[in-house]
Amino acid sequence: MGDIDMDVVVVGELNPDLVFSGLDRPPVLGVEQLASSFELTLGSSSAIFAVALARLGPRVGMISKVGDDEFGRFCIEFLGEQGIDTSHVVVDRQLKTGVTVSLSYPQDRLLVTYQGAMASLKASDLNW
Repeated sequence: MGDIDMDVVVVGELNPDLVFSGLDRPPVLGVEQLASSFELTLGSSSAIFAVALARLGPRVGMISKVGDDEFGRFCIEFLGEQGIDTSHVVVDRQLKTGVTVSLSYPQDRLLVTYQGAMASLKASDLNW
């Protein structure tokens, strides 16, 4: 990775979160529940860490894998807007980008995750 001029390189998962909030009760199978709010945001601990770190000032790069789809483009664009180098994020046309659906309740949250491309990142994907 001699061509990366970064202080820190984060290697890990990269996916969006679909967050539904303002829910007043846990889900019941077969019953539609309305949320009062919805947000599409960056998810995954490693990507959130990279953003927080970049806001402190160091030059941060991200190595991960996403699919060639809207969710993958969203993640790469979000990181880029935060000043994070995404030139080593692998875009795999054969896979879908992972995604987490978060149902947020006053007392807790329920998470459902599809791992997608993030589960397939291997050491061989890294450009050492």
